[in-house]
Amino acid sequence: MKKLKAIFTIFCLLATSFVTVATSKKSADQMASDQVYYDSLKQKEYYAASNCPQSLYQERITVANDRINYPTNISFYDFGLPALEVNLTYSSQLSGLVQGRTRTCLRSEQIHLGTPLIVYSCSENSRVVCQVSFELVQ
Repeated sequence: MKKLKAIFTIFCLLATSFVTVATSKKSADQMASDQVYYDSLKQKEYYAASNCPQSLYQERITVANDRINYPTNISFYDFGLPALEVNLTYSSQLSGLVQGRTRTCLRSEQIHLGTPLIVYSCSENSRVVCQVSFELVQ
């Protein structure tokens, strides 16, 4: 009888452990969402360049929490992007008003002279008007 009770107890513990592990795992979507969030919190330095009209041409910036935090007096708007906050790793499309015009920018990744770049190609009225690139400082 004691052996049967011990076997039953072990069986219950194993079953409980299995159910706990099976139900505690995060879904792939939740893990991806968590990664986007944690990547956005990391402080990263970039060389930013833009050929958008009436925008900053070039600047070394520090980005954290999806905002430019250094230099303190500029934002992504200053480079011609239609957003105050941009997750450079994951934001694939930006759309909004820039100088009174609707601008849409699409993200791509390119290699220029062996250097990986994040490039946003921006258009207004289906016409490409400029590009904004970000090179991660190594």
